Amino acid sequence: MILTEMKQDLYYVLCYTRLPINEDIYSPKLAYSMHLAYSEDGVHFNELNHNSGVLFAKSTDNPDGTLNAKSLKNPYIFTMADGSFGVVAVRTEADGLEEMHSKGSVLFFITEDFLQYKEMGLIPLKDDTYVNEVKCRYDVSQKKYIIHWSDTEGKYYQNVVTDIKQFTKISKAEQAEPFILDKTITDIEGIVLGNVIQIPKKVAYRLINRLTVPQNIKIEVPSKIEVSSEDSLKKVKAVAVYSDGTRAEKRIDWDTSMIDWNKTGVYTVCGNIHQEHYAFPVAINRADPCIGKWKGKYYFIATNDADNNHTLNIREADNIPDLVDAKEVKILDTTMYEHLGNLLWAPEFHIIGDDLYIFHAGTPGAFEKEQSHVMKLKTGGNPVIATDWIMPERVMKKDGSYLYGEAGITLDMTCFEQNGSIYVIWAQRQFFPVDQGSWLYIAKVDARKPWMLITDPVLLSRPEYGWENNHTFVEEGPFALITDKKIFVTFSGAMVDTTYTVGLLSADKDADLLDPANWMKENYPILTSRSVIGEYGPGHNAFVMDEDGTYWNTYHARAGANQPRSAGIRRVHFDIDGYPVLDLIEEKDLDISLAKVSATVIVNHATAIRQNYKAAVCEEQKGTLTEVSYSVRNYINQSRQLVTNQSISEEEAGRKTVLGEEIIKKCAVYLPAGYDEADKSTKYNVLYLLHGVGGNRYEWSAGNEKHDGYNVICNLFDNLIKNGDIEPLIVIFTEGRSAYDWEDTSFNIDGTNMLGFYYFDYELRYDLIPFIEAKFNTYANIADNTEADISYNRLHRAIGGLSMGGMQSLNLGLGGYRCDSAAYTNREPKWSNGLDTTVEVVGMVDLFAFVGAFSNAPTSSDGDHLGSSIAANGHKLELLYITCGDADGIAYQDGFSKAVKGLANAAGNKIGDSYSVLIKGGVHDHNVWYNGAYNFSRLCFRASYGLMRTYEISI
Repeated sequence: MILTEMKQDLYYVLCYTRLPINEDIYSPKLAYSMHLAYSEDGVHFNELNHNSGVLFAKSTDNPDGTLNAKSLKNPYIFTMADGSFGVVAVRTEADGLEEMHSKGSVLFFITEDFLQYKEMGLIPLKDDTYVNEVKCRYDVSQKKYIIHWSDTEGKYYQNVVTDIKQFTKISKAEQAEPFILDKTITDIEGIVLGNVIQIPKKVAYRLINRLTVPQNIKIEVPSKIEVSSEDSLKKVKAVAVYSDGTRAEKRIDWDTSMIDWNKTGVYTVCGNIHQEHYAFPVAINRADPCIGKWKGKYYFIATNDADNNHTLNIREADNIPDLVDAKEVKILDTTMYEHLGNLLWAPEFHIIGDDLYIFHAGTPGAFEKEQSHVMKLKTGGNPVIATDWIMPERVMKKDGSYLYGEAGITLDMTCFEQNGSIYVIWAQRQFFPVDQGSWLYIAKVDARKPWMLITDPVLLSRPEYGWENNHTFVEEGPFALITDKKIFVTFSGAMVDTTYTVGLLSADKDADLLDPANWMKENYPILTSRSVIGEYGPGHNAFVMDEDGTYWNTYHARAGANQPRSAGIRRVHFDIDGYPVLDLIEEKDLDISLAKVSATVIVNHATAIRQNYKAAVCEEQKGTLTEVSYSVRNYINQSRQLVTNQSISEEEAGRKTVLGEEIIKKCAVYLPAGYDEADKSTKYNVLYLLHGVGGNRYEWSAGNEKHDGYNVICNLFDNLIKNGDIEPLIVIFTEGRSAYDWEDTSFNIDGTNMLGFYYFDYELRYDLIPFIEAKFNTYANIADNTEADISYNRLHRAIGGLSMGGMQSLNLGLGGYRCDSAAYTNREPKWSNGLDTTVEVVGMVDLFAFVGAFSNAPTSSDGDHLGSSIAANGHKLELLYITCGDADGIAYQDGFSKAVKGLANAAGNKIGDSYSVLIKGGVHDHNVWYNGAYNFSRLCFRASYGLMRTYEISI
């Protein structure tokens, strides 16, 4: 039930107990507990928690440390003065008979949510009679609680309580009028009615969803998926949405037979939501199962009931499903060591530091001498080779004595690491002088010798509730499940028969775990024989995470009441509060009718340059690199003024604007194979590539390497075109200094040649682009300037640059500041070159729909500002591609990282596709820049798909 879909402000909750069925199915210890049901209309009620109890009475203590099991009857729920809820009930003996110490009293609990309860104790009402039924309400006018009750002789009384939490100011019982509790009609099995109250929607939301097994109601799959390989498609997960609003990622088995992974393309691909199927049981006569992962392999181990617990056997596989049919290999038996001659129980895998251990129990012979042991795998050893395991060590206390001498047994020791400490929790049972039952203890151990405690044992939990002392007083089989929210420890309670159950402890991750007060114990079990049909006595579970990050629960149960203990595997779900759900069966985990999915898959390759793409192609497939000259009327003159033939204000330019003579500049032009100037019907897209601070029009083509004597950048475009990765295009290698001294490539931070970098946008818009589109056969024609023409033209132009050219692509192309030198304020006071860093650029998004920056220089503007400029533009940027090496000491932190942070979010829906590609180990060199041009060119000149991608690749 999703909160937003709950229309009412108030919901009804009904409390009740049940009639016992028999000792093996639903004994008095289970039936005589408070159960809950809910309703929207107060008439039709739905049982919660599988019609099992949620509130149990605690046992009482005897002087010798043994426990007296208790039950409760006739619970009554009510709203308290502070908005929390109270429960009063009659405490009884475990079998439901009158309990002497509760004579004349009622048991009182407080709860905020009907999920966790605090037992406050017995409220004394009248000490000479037994309470039969009870009701309680808060009287607002008196500001007191009225307890109305009847005794077993049919007499009715009333007490007034001023402070019900402190049991103070309780009036003497006075005779009262008889009362009859409302008897709601319901068909819930075995119900013995209590009462009904209304609770707020938020309380009902948590109660219903925490005590109802969720079921899959929807599958979410991205409608468009951009990938570069089949492996990357496999990493795309679906999200299963459940009835309580929780979500879980699912793998998808795609049918990729129609995809050509060697080419960029768009495909409609179908698939099925992947679901592992583990029919119960997966291993007969295998109890206390545990799966561990070690060095890329998965291992299964369990108590072997088939040979009366005389061997421990391991299964090995590459994944969890393959463990089901994997062969078993014996690694320990009761003939190997004298101190382990019988009852090899509850083995668990644990990794501590760099070593693998098996924690298990064993005895020289008698059950009464069962003790916890730790067995270590030799360094470099193979888990399936018995001789690679070192002799098991019996667990010792910090003083060097055995953990629990001769008074009883220890077993089921588990281990987990938290905040740098290694903790163990185990079951310990005193037999002499009296049998106290099995209790849970916790301590820290030495990480180098995990069989040695370094703190004293601390009592963590006792079997105080009816569900964990059913047939016997036992808590055992603890195992930790650590999430980002909590440390959870599941444990098992009761006899190892159909009454076996799983309980739950939890603690905050930063709490002192050796303080029992920091642990919360759930009042009810989270897995019982009622949880999953056909699985009796589930318990002694362990958890493992698979390669998809999914947690799996391994447990044992019985396929029938008299069947052997056998292992099962089920996915662990997490509820609305992040608590583990262990009874989400496969049918509810995935609605099979929702399992078929489809998506548009866009094959793009933000990858390393494909093998041989830097090599030269044959002559007829080779493009040409030529040089052309053009006149420039917009540039920085010797007086640091902007020469322009346009109506550019001094405010916009950030400096004085003047008329002046034209200058002649040059650029290099790549023309694809087959380009024919006379063929005016064949049009081409144009990519403008800008150079770095010390480069010129040949920096891209000269580079730092050649293949077969040819320019690498031209070879890349030749191969991309030859193999159909891109359409034939024209590439312009510009001279990026819009200054009278544009040929001066010196690094002079206060020179006019450097200042010219920040004014290249005017030259592009008014000089270079008009020249290129008049001279060459291009789709775009800047002379056509209607709104429709502008929208069309920009889809056929792209701009990208390396280093300083990358800054130009961003600042000038998107609309940043002409110079953003904040990063250099203290180191290079002249870096701004006399240019006010707050001078904003109009931007060129109306000219270019595709913008790339490769190792953009530190004077790039920050991402929030660039994104805001894009958002304010009237045109959508179809593609933004930014890349850098993570070892680039020039551009990574002050250029790339600054520019990408917040850019896409600030731009909103004004960016079609956004790529942020980090090159692992990449530095400030042509390897990164060639990779950028390679990937950027393949993504240009196509419709965007609304993708935001962050890649990390190696080249």
